[in-house]
Amino acid sequence: MEPTIANLAAIDAAGKHVVGWQGVRVIVPLDWEPGALSGGWDEGYFRIDERLAPRLVVRWLPDESTKKLFARASSRQAGIQQVAENYLDGLVRTHKKKRRKVEHRLTDRLLPRRQLDITPAAFFEWQLVGHNVYGVGFSGECPHSGRILLCEMTGMSMAETRDWALITLGTLRPYPESDDSVLWSAFGLRLALHKEWRLSGTSLLGGKVEFGFSRADGSKLTVQRWIASIALGKGDLVAWAKKQLARDLKNEFRFRMERGLCRGHPAVLAEGTVRSAKERVTHSARRFVKIETPFHLVCRAWHCEPENKLFVVRAVCKESERGFADEATARFMCHI
Repeated sequence: MEPTIANLAAIDAAGKHVVGWQGVRVIVPLDWEPGALSGGWDEGYFRIDERLAPRLVVRWLPDESTKKLFARASSRQAGIQQVAENYLDGLVRTHKKKRRKVEHRLTDRLLPRRQLDITPAAFFEWQLVGHNVYGVGFSGECPHSGRILLCEMTGMSMAETRDWALITLGTLRPYPESDDSVLWSAFGLRLALHKEWRLSGTSLLGGKVEFGFSRADGSKLTVQRWIASIALGKGDLVAWAKKQLARDLKNEFRFRMERGLCRGHPAVLAEGTVRSAKERVTHSARRFVKIETPFHLVCRAWHCEPENKLFVVRAVCKESERGFADEATARFMCHI
């Protein structure tokens, strides 16, 4: 099954979910969650864990780190193979310092071409001698995004690791469905944004997960997921909004709140403007010469009872784009 937005409900029903990060998508079991997220669109990686044990690592390498390597290589395939060999050599050096021995080899294609849409690719296997740690992976070039990838599945037996590699790496898609549908999916937050929105920050605190996005024109988007039973306590969404949401907004914005609906759920809607006197003066001056600035707050918070979650979408946008928060809310996925 393809890790597409249209397939999310079917994937959930199968006991799995999609992790989507920086345009990379992969289907994993429901109890596998990101253990580490790092980097940006041009260079980064994520690690997915099963009960705190690393299972899958996906890296996309920066152009500057591979430019000289490919310039020296006799072919693109030879360069991709060198990426794999360099990784394995580094793995050996790392464990040698700990007096551990790693045995490794390049191997034949682990996945059929119809499953792994990566070419050229070089496959490898390794094991930590005397320990139940095994790795199976590949280096390759994505023909869609141009990303140079280094991906690896680890496990406690070679047979198990190969099986999981066949199942999981076959669903890896290191590119978004389209520039207009970049899927961000992790820790119970799922939404699709245009490629122009870049991740600016993340926060994981207790029962709250927050992703921040920004755009070249200064517009900002913040999305949050709260565990409802923890956040609400014995109260309801309105009581929570008056206390928590208002506290989060009051230092930066002048706003008003009212009740409403979002995605069929009870919601609190907040709208206003930036509080900073300096920004208000700047906004007025630019507005006089008909230049728009991100000055308006549009915030939507709703309680999804089927998922026991509160979701918040907060946009700081231009006046002509005040509908963006509702567009982002429509692209949010809950109780699918």
